[in-house]
Amino acid sequence: MPNSFTKKLLALTLAGLGTTSCSLLEDYPQNPHIQETSSESYKKCDELASDILQISYDNAGENGGRFTNFITRSKDGAAILYQLNDEREFIVISDDESVAPAVYGSGFMGMIAISAAQEASKNSGKTISRFIGENVLPKGNDPRKILQTNESLACKVKFMALGSEEPGFYRISEDDDGYYYEQTE
Repeated sequence: MPNSFTKKLLALTLAGLGTTSCSLLEDYPQNPHIQETSSESYKKCDELASDILQISYDNAGENGGRFTNFITRSKDGAAILYQLNDEREFIVISDDESVAPAVYGSGFMGMIAISAAQEASKNSGKTISRFIGENVLPKGNDPRKILQTNESLACKVKFMALGSEEPGFYRISEDDDGYYYEQTE
C-alpha cells in the first residue's frame, strides 16, 4: 500500500483559540448514538473515531476522499457501523449485508469468510452481526484501545472510505496538540 505508515497530522492546535481546556471539536456535533448504542468499554474509541470521521469530512477536498464509517460493538453485543453521511449526520448501520463486508472485506477471501460466518450464524441461530460482535469484539474489553492516559488516547480502528482515502486499519490518537491518524496493518 502506498499510503501505509504515512503519518497525517490533522492541523488542529489549541494555539490561538484563547483557551487551553476546550475541545477543538466543540463546534462539531457529537455522535448522539454512542451513549445509547455503544458497549460501555467501546465508548472512548467510538468518540475518538467519530471525531476523526468529522475531521476527514472537512479535509475531503484536499485529501481527495474521506472516511465514511467504522466498526464497533453495540450494547446488545452485535457488531455495528457508525456512519457519517453526506448531510453530516451520524447513523447506525446494523444489517448483516453491510456489517459483514465491512469486517471481512469484499474481495475473494472476504467472501469466503462471510460464507463461513453465515454458516456459523445459521448453526448458532444468531445474526451475522451478533456472531461477529460476540466473537471478534469482546464484551468488557475494547481490543481497539491501544493506550489511554489522562492526556491522550490511542485506538486502532478499521475505517471504510470514499475516494482516494485508503480504507483499512488506522492508529488514531489525540493529545493536547491535536488529532492524528496513521494507517497500520
